[in-house]
This record gives sequence, structure tokens and C-alpha cells, in this order.
Amino acid sequence: MMTAMDEVITRIRTALDRLVDEGTIPAWSAAVEIDAQVATAAGGAADERTIFPVASLSKAVAAVLALQLVDSGELGLDDPISRWLPEFAEPMVLRERGSALDDVVAATRPITVRHLLTMTSGVGLPSGGSSVMQAMAEQGLMPPDVDASLDADRFVERLATLPLNHQPGEGWCYHHSTDLLTVLLTRLTGNGIGDLVQQRVADPLGLTSWGFWAPAARLAVSHHVDEGRLEPDEPLRGASPPAFPSLSSGLVSTARDQLTFWAALGRDDARLGDPSLLRELRSNQLTADQVASAGYFLDDGDGWGFQVAVATGDRPGRWRAGRFGWSGGTGGQAASDPGTGITGVVLTARAMDDASSHPAFEPFWDAVHGDSQSAGQASPLPTT
Repeated sequence: MMTAMDEVITRIRTALDRLVDEGTIPAWSAAVEIDAQVATAAGGAADERTIFPVASLSKAVAAVLALQLVDSGELGLDDPISRWLPEFAEPMVLRERGSALDDVVAATRPITVRHLLTMTSGVGLPSGGSSVMQAMAEQGLMPPDVDASLDADRFVERLATLPLNHQPGEGWCYHHSTDLLTVLLTRLTGNGIGDLVQQRVADPLGLTSWGFWAPAARLAVSHHVDEGRLEPDEPLRGASPPAFPSLSSGLVSTARDQLTFWAALGRDDARLGDPSLLRELRSNQLTADQVASAGYFLDDGDGWGFQVAVATGDRPGRWRAGRFGWSGGTGGQAASDPGTGITGVVLTARAMDDASSHPAFEPFWDAVHGDSQSAGQASPLPTT
């Protein structure tokens, strides 16, 4: 007799194997926790031991590490980042949204740790683009095509030559705040980010297939879509230690280890830090104006906590306010909903088509929730 979890996994297999058979995705791995019961599955060119590059699912780990240092008194949320990142002691700012790169004014306030955690620093990718975004592309600072020769210090040095998109705290820009947070954590502690992740996250949670690289034999081959066809990325992502291991997008992991991490966050697991700070991590930190400035990066009804998207309202039959998570450009998505007791992770080997879509996400969540009628509705998380 099939259990409820057996039925969930059967639905997931049916939905995602269909995408493999159609040639839409080459591989997938999924893990689900419902009311403390866990199940995993995989298909296509993957099994449950396959390790995937998880891209921006890495970002939440940076928030956990930062809040551990806040709890120990080594870091303050409102500390200026220039204490550890002197390259950003006197940042310049675009005069207006559409200003040229040299049309700038001085920052009116310092960038703080809180600004990095909430991505309101002014550093990064604004919705709709800017002259700064164009310069990032030209200088090898634009994901996923970051100059692979840059180490952490050279990356920060190059990024600091560009103005901010907006005054600190007055808008929302994606991605690069996490790069700066990664470097801040290493300079503050004197430890490499890989060691911090291992000692403070992986070891406490018992994560065994998690890090900044893995043997090629265990890695999924990432693909992108070119003229309607799946093409493998070259070189193989995650097969060697990067010059700049950043928590903006650098981790590789199994779906099972990802599930353990996101479910622990949803339970405010003390192994990850002070439960009150973890609740702050998964609570909306943005004003309405800041949410509006995020544009297409955040779905309607979502805000932003510390490096994660947060649902600010219920969606009946799907999630409750407080559901949090994020997506990765390599085709992965994770969400934890403390209100329903559901945490889910799906990893694929197909890059997202753009900043708002991936063919596996909605079928996965339909299968998790047993909802066969919702095809075409909004995904449970913004797909960026």
C-alpha cells in the first residue's frame, strides 16, 4: 500500500521524467520533507548521489554565516562594511537611474552589513539595467560570465571602481552584495570561505556532499538552451576549486543536502545559529518602495529577507505567509514553508531560460502539493 509520501514521489517522477523524455531537461534530482518525513528521487542522467551546481541557492548560506557572527558579537548588522572592505569606504552613486557611468554623486551614508544582507547596498544588478550593469559585463563581473581569473581581492577591487546604482538603502539590486558579504566574512574571521561553510554549516548539519567543487564523476553536466537545443556547458561547472569561491553562486550539492539545509532554516535549527536571528533571516526586510524597485526579480506578493525571498501572504492550497526560499540560474529551486511543514528542493541540469522561467519548477511543485489543475499558474518562488 502506497503511503502519502510514496504518492508524492510518484507524482514527482512522472512529471520530471516526462520532461526528460521530451528532451526539455537532461537530468533532475529532488528531495521533499513533509511533516518531518523525507523522500528523495532522481531521473535522467542523474541519481540521488549526483552533485549539482546550485548557483544562487548558495546565497542563504552567506546569511547564516553572517548571523552567526552577529550572535557572537563579532559583527553588527549596522556596521559599515568599510571596516573590512576599505575599497568601499567612499563609494560614488549614479546621479539618476539612467545616468551615464561618469554622472555620479557621493554616497550620503555608508554601506552596512544589513544593506548587503538585504541587497539594498546599491551594488549589483538593478531591474531594468543601468550603465553600471553594462560596465560589469564589459569588465567580467556579470554572472554567469565572471572573469574566472579574478581572486576575491581583485574582484572587489574591480567592482569598487564602479558607482552604486542607488544610494545605500534606497533600492534593491540583485547578486553582487553576496560577493561582498563573502569577502567580508573571510576578512573578518581570517578563514577561507570553504572552511567557514564546512565548519559552521556542513559539519553541524551532517552534510556530506556539499562544497565549492566536487569530483567530475559525481557532477551533473550543466546545460543551456541554444536555438532550442540543450547544449552542455564548457568547462564542466564545479569540477575544480574556483579562484574566487563566492556564496553568491558557487556551491555544489546534492538535493538531499540542500533539503537538510533549507528544512533546518525552516525549523530555526539552533545548529545554524540563534533561532531568533534565523527567524529574522526568513522575514521580509524590505519596504514597499524597495520591493517595487526589485521589479521582475521578485514575484507579486513576495518580499526579501536576508538573502532569501519571503512570501508576505497566503496562497490557499499552496503556501502560507512566511514561506521562503530562492532559485538558482543553473536550474534549481528550494522553498521551506514553516506554516505547512513542507520543504522541497528540485535540481536540474538545465539553466533557466531567463530571469523568470524554468520548465521544471511548476511541475515539481504541482506534484508536491498534488495539484494537477494549476499548470500555468505562478511558481511558488520567483525564478531567478
